[in-house]
Amino acid sequence: MTVGADMRIGYRYLVEDTDRHGNVRIYFRYPGYRKIRLRERPTSPEFAERYSSLIEQFATGCYKEAEKTSVSAVPGTLGWLVTAFRASKDFSNLDPSTQRTRARVLESMLNEPIFQEAAETFRNFPLDRIKLSDLEVLRDRKKALPGAATDRVKALRPMFKWATSKKHCVANPAISLTKPRLISNGHHTWLPDEIEAFQRRHPLGTKAHLALSIMLYTGARRSDAVQLGRQHEQGDSLRWTAHKNRNRYPTIIHIPMLQPLAAAIQAGPTGDMVYLLTEYGKPFTIAGFGNWFHDRCIEAGLPQCSAHGLRKAGSTRAAEAGATAHQLMAMFGWRSLAEAEIYTRAAERKKMAALGMAFLEKGVQAGESVPPIPDIKSSGTNNKKKPAKSDAAGAAGAPYGSRTRLFRLKI
Repeated sequence: MTVGADMRIGYRYLVEDTDRHGNVRIYFRYPGYRKIRLRERPTSPEFAERYSSLIEQFATGCYKEAEKTSVSAVPGTLGWLVTAFRASKDFSNLDPSTQRTRARVLESMLNEPIFQEAAETFRNFPLDRIKLSDLEVLRDRKKALPGAATDRVKALRPMFKWATSKKHCVANPAISLTKPRLISNGHHTWLPDEIEAFQRRHPLGTKAHLALSIMLYTGARRSDAVQLGRQHEQGDSLRWTAHKNRNRYPTIIHIPMLQPLAAAIQAGPTGDMVYLLTEYGKPFTIAGFGNWFHDRCIEAGLPQCSAHGLRKAGSTRAAEAGATAHQLMAMFGWRSLAEAEIYTRAAERKKMAALGMAFLEKGVQAGESVPPIPDIKSSGTNNKKKPAKSDAAGAAGAPYGSRTRLFRLKI
């Protein structure tokens, strides 16, 4: 029996799915959770009681989503290891969004055959048989999508590191598993003209201008930009804990509030606990903010630009102005010196190229040029017939075609 229009009005969160046999099934789907099958007849008192119970559990926060169990999770197999790792403290310390991504990636690999058209999947693959080459197979199945291949490496490495520390594996087969090489510059870095174009379309006093100022003049990631607010102000500075890696490696960022940012906050519109609010007066989600900001970029005629590109623009500006790698690490919350050096090296190359071109320009202005090669008729390099071997050059043993002018020594 299907859910009618009148029932959809009275019952929220109900959805219908049709299985491969044409049977319509009714589910309760609360945002952020898996669907829950409702087996009761929709017009029956049992259905209404089950529905009311679910609504109450979600409203009070008492609902606990049951973990998926797999009958295939045989101890000592890869499927068993994934289940154990997801229940570990190391996994729970990850950001919730990272947990969801890693769980999805690991689960997708478990369902793949160990080789083409094989009946056995990696779920039941014995741990004591897993080698580096097996993990490379899983990685390389996504070679057409380097980002997806990298996600697989990022999911496998920490799991096998944990498994080795817990003695589930004798050796770590993923220790030498490398990420595929990504030939990409990543997000587009905003150019000065693009920033000016955005500000013309979204002038001071607009929410879009405020969002640009927050990211450009703090170097904040999207995840930080949506949480910054009045509580992070300390006099003439801002101080907050970076959202990324906040559970494992918390990084405190403490920077002065620059005048353009202070002016944008003063002009508003802002909230109290967070500067940036949606049209409904609520804080943005990270993904929601990224989509909203990109729409503002399109309005300014900048479809190639994004929120993350502003962070790169700020890094580039600071590096070209002379900021050191360690200063960039403090400003942008990086833990790796290598990441900061990407920008300092690029800035240094730009400066060196400018200095080198100045020398070239100086030489051209001075009228310097490469002296021409003299026309040596006896060199043998023209199109005339080569001299016979009995001539002076041949007698002297000099190679034909040489530019060296030969002289006969008179005694």
